Amino acid sequence: MRPFASSDPTSLSERFDEADAVSRIQALTDAETADALLDQHAVAGIGNIFKSESLFVARVDPFARVGTLAREDVSRVVDAARRLMRASAVERPAEFSVYGRGGKPCRRCGTPISQRKQGENARVTYWCTRCQPASPTRPTKR
Repeated sequence: MRPFASSDPTSLSERFDEADAVSRIQALTDAETADALLDQHAVAGIGNIFKSESLFVARVDPFARVGTLAREDVSRVVDAARRLMRASAVERPAEFSVYGRGGKPCRRCGTPISQRKQGENARVTYWCTRCQPASPTRPTKR
C-alpha cells in the first residue's frame, strides 16, 4: 500500500492540494486516465460517476495513458471533478452529461454517448467520441 502524501488526497477536503493530487496522478504514467482517477491513493472520492463526468467536462480521452497527458490536462480533470462533486454536495444534482447515458445524444454535440467496461474492476466508462477524441495511446480494443 502506498502512503498518502502530506496533503489530504480527499477531493472535498479543505486540506486538499490540487497540485499534489495532479502529481500523484501523473506518477501513474501507464494507467489509463479514467482508472487513475479511481485510484484512492492518488485522489480520493471521485468514484465512477464523477470520473466520467469530469473527463467529459475537461474534454479528455478516458483511455489516454496518463503519461501522455500534459500537466494542464490532468489539472483540468481534477479541477472539474472537485467542482462537480462540490456542486453535487451542496445543490440538487444536475443532469449528468455522459454518465448512464450510453447510446443517447451528447448534450453538447449530439453524438451518441459511448460506454465500455474499463480497468481491473470493469467499471463502465461513458464518453463522447466527438467531444473527447481518441488519443494516440487509446487501446485498440473497444
